[in-house]
Amino acid sequence: MKKATLILLILLGINCSAQNFEGIITYKVQYSNPNSKIVSDSIFYSNTDTTYIEKHYFKGNKYKFVAEINEKKEIELYNPNENRIYTYSENDDFASWTDSTKRIDEIVQVVKRDTTKIEHLGKKCSAVGFQLNTGQIFFAYSNELFLNAELYKNHKYDFWYDYLSITNSIPLIMKINTPWNKRTLKAIKIERTEISEDEFQVPSFETLIESVN
Repeated sequence: MKKATLILLILLGINCSAQNFEGIITYKVQYSNPNSKIVSDSIFYSNTDTTYIEKHYFKGNKYKFVAEINEKKEIELYNPNENRIYTYSENDDFASWTDSTKRIDEIVQVVKRDTTKIEHLGKKCSAVGFQLNTGQIFFAYSNELFLNAELYKNHKYDFWYDYLSITNSIPLIMKINTPWNKRTLKAIKIERTEISEDEFQVPSFETLIESVN
């Protein structure tokens, strides 16, 4: 009887440790001109903040990213029921949507490194990198921020499922270097908190178009 009870407690402990993260992770973002041949540095840096704060809200198979750029809130909202990612500005009646089941590039090599040399916010991290046809993406993550990859199996855009299928963890650091996106995101605050489903409701828009990406 004691042995059975001990096994049950161990199983319960494993289950609790593998609960999906619910809450908010705040990142500091450093943004650079991804392609000065298309947009000159003088124009690019005159029209955008190169450093800003971005909050990522996670609950089950849904997420919402809110970036405060140029005194405006720019939002990216994933709706798993439609396999769509909505992008819009707060209080705006215009939005675009992206098909989350499509990749915009291909991974040609995966480099995975289990290490304790990377430490961020007091957490020892492992790292994984993707070499793409047109660039690179690097992630540093801690297993403490568990997120089951199967919740996002239809989210191929931005290689989100590819990343989660290797790590099952929300990244603490992301470095993106592609012809259309050059950013470094570093987590500065982690909040485990219950988030209302209302936070992930898609607003009504007067104009809604499909993104070209």
